[in-house]
Amino acid sequence: MVFDMIMDDYYMDHPNRKALFSGLYTQIGIACSCHPTFEEVCVVELGHEVELKSINEELDSEYYG
Repeated sequence: MVFDMIMDDYYMDHPNRKALFSGLYTQIGIACSCHPTFEEVCVVELGHEVELKSINEELDSEYYG
């Protein structure tokens, strides 16, 4: 998957490759799972100065704004 992002042959201007090597991002999150139609799906999130939240903080913000 990372190799595909680096090669980035799907788009002429290679936005994924540029993002990965830009130096703007300091963190990466990757999640993969099974999918009934596509068999496997993966999500990649690039971040900068991401702060961790506890699950309680996340749930409280959903219910109490």
